Amino acid sequence: MRAQPLLNRRRACLGQHHLRGSQRRQNLHGVFTAEPLKHPSAKVMLFDDVVTTGATTQAAAEALKAAGYGVVGVLCLAHSQSLCEAPMA
Repeated sequence: MRAQPLLNRRRACLGQHHLRGSQRRQNLHGVFTAEPLKHPSAKVMLFDDVVTTGATTQAAAEALKAAGYGVVGVLCLAHSQSLCEAPMA
């Protein structure tokens, strides 16, 4: 397994620290694009430092899936209590 940057930010967005979960999801809607798929059925693991509501991770996963990648999971260094209450699609 090797780390490779696959996501690009399409546009700037507001800082997340003052936003609630639904506001974070709206703020990040469509913010990421993914590099074109080079290998059919490529599977990726997302890495994030801190997951609070999961909005950034969800937006990243959606961009990767739209480009044809299979997202197999998320690895984070820390998460908030609220994450346990919000299911990820």
